[in-house]
Order: sequence, then structure tokens, then C-alpha cells
Amino acid sequence: MTDNLQAIRLNSDIAIMKDIVHHWPDGTIPDTETREKIIKVINHACVHKITDITTPEDIDSGQFKYAIQANPLQELFVKFMY
Repeated sequence: MTDNLQAIRLNSDIAIMKDIVHHWPDGTIPDTETREKIIKVINHACVHKITDITTPEDIDSGQFKYAIQANPLQELFVKFMY
């Protein structure tokens, strides 16, 4: 896969993740069960494997943190504010 195609797919996945996180229906900070549902929806919609790395401290400050496995040697981290 070319670097340009990889970058396009990563940007697309980040945009999808942002849309899902910011438009989650109930508008409250999600509990663990809801975060599991969110990550399932994200992984269903995205090309890359996404892992939720959010800690309880992150939740208290209204943050979501995810790791994107871009390839076997590269992992990217993204953070969204809730």
C-alpha cells in the first residue's frame, strides 16, 4: 500500500471516529458498557483495528483515547474531548 493511500485511510478512520464519538446519542459521558459499544461501532466502520485506551482519569476529564494499528510496526494515538 502506498504512503498516500495509507494516509487517506488513516484520515478517513479518524474522521469516522470523531463523528461517532461526538454524535453518540445520549450526550452524556459514557460508562464502560457504552464505551464498549462505541468501540464496536468504530471498528465496524473503520479500515484499521482501533483499541480504546481511555483510562478512568481520562473519563473524568471528558476525554476519549484510542490507538490505531496502522500496520504491524506503526501505532497512532488519537484523543477526542467529550
